[in-house]
Amino acid sequence: MNWILLLSIIFLSSCGEESDENTITELEGTWTQSCSEGTQTTLTFSGSSVESSVISYSDENCATESLRIQSSASFVIGDAVSGVEGAKNIDFTTNSMTFTLKSADNLETYNSQSICGKSNWEVDVPQTVAASDCGIPEGPSLDIFKITSENTLQFGNADDIEDLTTTRPTALEDASYTKS
Repeated sequence: MNWILLLSIIFLSSCGEESDENTITELEGTWTQSCSEGTQTTLTFSGSSVESSVISYSDENCATESLRIQSSASFVIGDAVSGVEGAKNIDFTTNSMTFTLKSADNLETYNSQSICGKSNWEVDVPQTVAASDCGIPEGPSLDIFKITSENTLQFGNADDIEDLTTTRPTALEDASYTKS
């Protein structure tokens, strides 16, 4: 077989494949975790990417925003989890993170302690930060997830896990997300 024919076959066979970005998963869409202990999280899954928005409030009623963390990650869904009915493995890799202080209450602390490696924090000015500078280990984070029959999403309980890059949760947390 000549090289032109071989290269044509390889090219044409790759044309029919979907890229990961166009793959629709069971997570597709927007999932929101209601206000709990002064924090609210929204996750938007599209293809093999997820955008997250974590809003921290200065009060437990989620009335006064103090910090907004936005991140972008890619993910890969794995096999079923043994011992957790209906759950699957999922690995997340953080691509970017942005922190925005929404109140001057913590401004001095963030600057004097160089939170996330930055000492030039300002209110309502987004700061792109490296995940590793904020105490998030580099590499894929290992997790599990389950979508319940009530159409809620749960992730793994990582309370007792020191490093999610080496240890995957084995049980689900109680908190859940609702699809909107």
